[in-house]
Amino acid sequence: VTKDTIAAALPELKTLNRLSEKPFKELSPSQQSMLTALILYNKGDRCQSVLGLFDELSKDQRFGNEATFLLGTCAARLKMRSLSFERLSSLVRSENKEFGADAISILIQDLPAEYEVPFSKVIRELKDRKLIPAAGTDEVHYLTAKGAFKEGDYQEARTYAERVVESSPRYGNAQFLVGLSWYSLGNTTKAIGRLDALRQWMTSKGVVDKNLNSLTAIN
Repeated sequence: VTKDTIAAALPELKTLNRLSEKPFKELSPSQQSMLTALILYNKGDRCQSVLGLFDELSKDQRFGNEATFLLGTCAARLKMRSLSFERLSSLVRSENKEFGADAISILIQDLPAEYEVPFSKVIRELKDRKLIPAAGTDEVHYLTAKGAFKEGDYQEARTYAERVVESSPRYGNAQFLVGLSWYSLGNTTKAIGRLDALRQWMTSKGVVDKNLNSLTAIN
């Protein structure tokens, strides 16, 4: 074995260029606050602890929309209905493309009766209908119809109630609302026809709903 043979078998060592160090940029106070809030939020049970942080961050130009959405979400988890509706509905009103649809999805989950009218107004004023989540379309239409009816806008109530498809759990209630809307609009014939059709539909489908059965029987 010669020196040349040994040298050929050994790996060639190269001098590596010194890595250039990039300047370190510290997080801004708002970035630090957002990071802290997100860490706590993602733990799942710390909403009470981050409400204040999200409230402050909702005023921040960079994190405002995200913080508003997370604040509304936390408020919903904590059953703080007023705060939740206020923050989430603001994202829908502004037609926020990033958080608007998710805000609607949270709002329609167990929406309290006292918020049906304001919710209906928000949806009826919505220009970008793509913000309405596909999975919640029927619920949105039904709640919008209820709010419009309570407000006395029976034509809008009928229009939105008609949009609830037959496969939806809300179909029976929506059809009843259509009948009531026709009655309130002064068209007794269409009102009675719709309620009769609803009774027949419930019988043919084997739908058992004591409230609807009682209401359609009375009307």
